[in-house]
Amino acid sequence: MKNHYFAIVGGFLGYLLTSVLIDDAGGNKGMYQIMGGCFGVFIGYFIAGLLMAYKQQGYVLIKKIRKQNPLSGKNINDVIEAVGGYSSKQAVNITDRNNEKGTFYNFVDGGYEIQLLVGADDIIIGVSKETLNGKKLV
Repeated sequence: MKNHYFAIVGGFLGYLLTSVLIDDAGGNKGMYQIMGGCFGVFIGYFIAGLLMAYKQQGYVLIKKIRKQNPLSGKNINDVIEAVGGYSSKQAVNITDRNNEKGTFYNFVDGGYEIQLLVGADDIIIGVSKETLNGKKLV
């Protein structure tokens, strides 16, 4: 429904701009107003499409991650191969495992971010953090 609002506003602005900018134009002012309104509707839908595409970016990574569920117990290399490269990694000590050396792997795409805790044996222990557009999922 939001796409239609952009189109309506775009059409209205196109009509208004054409009304203000075009003088009499030899009696064809109405035709130019209609053309301006149609062009505005087109621009409105175009902008709405761009906004939707931007918002959908993170959902590709979410789908790839969900296909790998459950993540716990899987090898991190298998997940990286299926999902794509990780954004960053950070070495940590896992206190619950007698200070075992572990790694946080961060995967980020658009507004989606997931952080996996991986043990020294490259086996995923669990999801440490998962957010979508700043909202916590885990």
